[in-house]
Amino acid sequence: MRGAGPVPGAMAVMAMLVLGACASGASTPGLGRWGDVRGTGGPGLTLAAGGTLTGTDGCNTISGTWTATGTTVEFSDVTTSRLPCPSSTAFWVLNLRSAVIEGTTMHVLDADGTEIGTLDQAAPGT
Repeated sequence: MRGAGPVPGAMAVMAMLVLGACASGASTPGLGRWGDVRGTGGPGLTLAAGGTLTGTDGCNTISGTWTATGTTVEFSDVTTSRLPCPSSTAFWVLNLRSAVIEGTTMHVLDADGTEIGTLDQAAPGT
């Protein structure tokens, strides 16, 4: 009589399920850094795990929360500083309400759903 052992093929099926689950959670649309994340004067946003939003328009700071559904990002509880800034400042970032991720570009939308600007995804490690 043989002892109980793995059912043939069961290990392969389990491995595929585990790998599939890992792959599906590995990439959250929006997560990461967008635009000028080094603070050199341009607009930039950081969407952190856990739903924290931080950023800048190049002069003022931005903070709040974010959630993603598919390729759409919704921003909420957004607060900003209101410093006097040079006219070259990208004030449009202060009016963000949502965004659509298309490849490595974030299309930032205002409350009316109008695109007010775009941010490129920052390279890993920046």
